[in-house]
Amino acid sequence: MSRSYDYQSTFIVLFLKSSAHSLERVAARRNFENGLFISAEEVEFNFIENFKNVARYFPYFNETFFVYTGEKDRNQMIMKFQQDTLIEYKNNDLVFIQKFAEYSLQHERLNKKDFDTIAANKNYESESVKAISRKSFKWE
Repeated sequence: MSRSYDYQSTFIVLFLKSSAHSLERVAARRNFENGLFISAEEVEFNFIENFKNVARYFPYFNETFFVYTGEKDRNQMIMKFQQDTLIEYKNNDLVFIQKFAEYSLQHERLNKKDFDTIAANKNYESESVKAISRKSFKWE
């Protein structure tokens, strides 16, 4: 509906590498920031369901950014989509991304070409990104 009114929507996916990593983050918040107790089962359930929801619904957004937040004070943009088309990918060792690609392909949310690009795990920029990069200001 929002597209019919020319609205633009952006989805920013902040993710960790695994449910175990998520559990570590929850435990740290509980210990150091007086956070709530959340059971390991609940953390794993939430991680998996969030993963599935991201894979199901990312194509509905005009653009989606996947940002890894697993290192303190350092976020890393791993991939970017325009709707359901991969336009940028940075190689990484994150199982989450490979599992995302597999799940999305199985549920017809990701095409085979983009799946193969992610599975190859090599840096990738679409032609549209390359064209913008050539025109953009460069920091020296």
